[in-house]
Amino acid sequence: MKNFTRGLVLFFLFLGVYLWTMAPSITPGDSGEFCAGSVILGIPHSPGYPLYCLAGKIFVESIPFGSYAYRVNFLSVFFASLTVAVVFFLMTDITGSPLAAVFSSLMIGLSQCFWKSSIQAEVFALNTFLAVFIIMCLYRSEANARYAGLACFVAGIALGNHHTIIFVLLIFAPVYLFPLIKKTPSRVFVFLMLFLLGMTVYAYLPARSLKNPGLDWGNPETLKGIYRVFSRKDYGTFALTVGDKLSRGLPIIFRQVGRYFAVLAKQVTLPGIILCFTGLFILNKTSRRFCRTASVFFLISGIGFMLLANLPFDPLSDGILERFYILPMLGVCIGAGMSVAWFLNGAWFLKRPAFAATLFLKRQAFAATLFLIPVFQFLGARDACNWRNHFLAYDYGRNILRTLIPGSVFFMDGGDDTFYSMAYLCFAEGRRRDAGLHDRGGLVFKNIYGDDFRSLSRADKESRRRQTEKKILDDRPVFYSTFNRKILPGVELYPAGITFRAGEKPSADAFHFYTLNRGAFGSFSDYRSRALAPVYAYMCGVYGMTVWGSAGYLEAGPGGSGGEPWEWFNYAFMRWGEIAWLKSNIVAELHTLAYELFNRGDKDGAQKYYERILRVDEKDVHSILNLGVIAEQKGMAAAAERYYRRVIEIDPSNADAYYNLGVLYWKQQDWQKVLDCFKKVLWINPGHEGAKRFLPQALLRAK
Repeated sequence: MKNFTRGLVLFFLFLGVYLWTMAPSITPGDSGEFCAGSVILGIPHSPGYPLYCLAGKIFVESIPFGSYAYRVNFLSVFFASLTVAVVFFLMTDITGSPLAAVFSSLMIGLSQCFWKSSIQAEVFALNTFLAVFIIMCLYRSEANARYAGLACFVAGIALGNHHTIIFVLLIFAPVYLFPLIKKTPSRVFVFLMLFLLGMTVYAYLPARSLKNPGLDWGNPETLKGIYRVFSRKDYGTFALTVGDKLSRGLPIIFRQVGRYFAVLAKQVTLPGIILCFTGLFILNKTSRRFCRTASVFFLISGIGFMLLANLPFDPLSDGILERFYILPMLGVCIGAGMSVAWFLNGAWFLKRPAFAATLFLKRQAFAATLFLIPVFQFLGARDACNWRNHFLAYDYGRNILRTLIPGSVFFMDGGDDTFYSMAYLCFAEGRRRDAGLHDRGGLVFKNIYGDDFRSLSRADKESRRRQTEKKILDDRPVFYSTFNRKILPGVELYPAGITFRAGEKPSADAFHFYTLNRGAFGSFSDYRSRALAPVYAYMCGVYGMTVWGSAGYLEAGPGGSGGEPWEWFNYAFMRWGEIAWLKSNIVAELHTLAYELFNRGDKDGAQKYYERILRVDEKDVHSILNLGVIAEQKGMAAAAERYYRRVIEIDPSNADAYYNLGVLYWKQQDWQKVLDCFKKVLWINPGHEGAKRFLPQALLRAK
């Protein structure tokens, strides 16, 4: 009874901490989709997350106050707090030490990745609760076989929340179920039926899809459609994300392992990792079977998953991976708790008074020292995990809706924050029913590109999109969320706040109607928020390229020294320079501006912008090459040569740099160097017209 009370105290303690730091509304990423799916019982992205949507609906209907997003966020708070309590019960069972169990609970509860997932609408708090509950049931099944049946049933349900629960099933289930089946073979049928009974939660997909909810990912109304959604076919099934992956090899493996332990050290401190390894790999003489199983789980769900995902080493991938450290964190807290229990129950050196006195390692003093680890965890995570004033994603969606004029059609060209903030605002809160919402992938919102759209080739998909969208443009105002200004060939896209309007200049400055004081230009520690926040400054720069300083908010740029586009781009890059989309798009916009100035004959203006591009990306070979051309036209041959040589250093296979260098030497009548350059051009690009034409002439002149 005492242990139950202790677990209850831990539950309410963390309930208070998480509730205090909980986000008040939707957050960047998938949050808006999960909130909308819970309110309307829709189908989010693959694998559909039926359990989460059903649980979210219960919280939406049960809590009589707060916005819909607030209520669904509370689901994460509740199950995260419950996870901390269940970890306490599990570790009490294993170690017999309530103090060690408290230590494990604090370690998981205060780890930054778990805390952050606990204060927003994400599936990982519920997933962690189900994982630790299954592990506890399997451990207790050694004494009572009924727990094994409960574990099988919950495992089936858990697959309806997140597929990473498979790590728990593949590693823990055989170790604990096979001995029971060996004793009583008929149990295999019972366990299988209970598991399949839990899996019936996936009947939710066709049942809801037939009702055509606003969110109906993959339209899973047939067996083929259900399998496609369940297997995450649109993501590549075993791929974590859509996109390029690293080649595999020993150097990459070592880097991935290094990345894994570097993040663990940030989550639980270096002493926490040492305690984990001590408990799992050294002190597993007690509860040997469980510790060995937990060791395998820690390695496979952590390092194994990292190697399977094999994502690039960049801030975007680091942001994606953060939530996937939560499951292996269970192994960390189990191992650390085993170490603490070993020390508290009488370590060998604690039985030697002289040695203990020398090192000041009496039991109480040592326990107090160990509990500094969760203290440091708390101090390291408290600011990053305090989202009680986080309105960035909500305001972003509201600002988009303020931009759309009545009767508009809004096309979204990628971007989860746009998709899911729109889904929440329009489907859950019922805003702007006059606006038509469509994602150009035909997956998130109603697909208007035809039933065969998903089976078309990439080129055919783009052709279908353009045909469909141009037809709509004839009848209704069309807006885009995109970074591709050429998305609709033959149709000009004009900046409209943080969107673009197709074919017609906006009649008003949308920024005057925006909510910008709740984080649009604020500071954020997580990658997803930092990737969304620069949209405002970036679009101010894009707008400035169209209307140079004519609008009030552009008359004084962010530095207070003018409103030309560079002021906004530079401001954005200085604050959020690690964001991949921002860097590439700033470079693209500045290239457009520099090219226009060059064509007008303003070489100094073009040079200035090419030099500014190099402040954003010092290895942008196109800018360096063009600076060489400008220098050459100004008669600065030595400077031009340095630019061309720099391009070759960065990109040795750049035929244009060699050709321009050859032309420069031609003017200097250095024929041997001309021959060397033109031959190099043709070696790189045998079809290069200029080199093919002038090489014979250079050969004649060199004689």
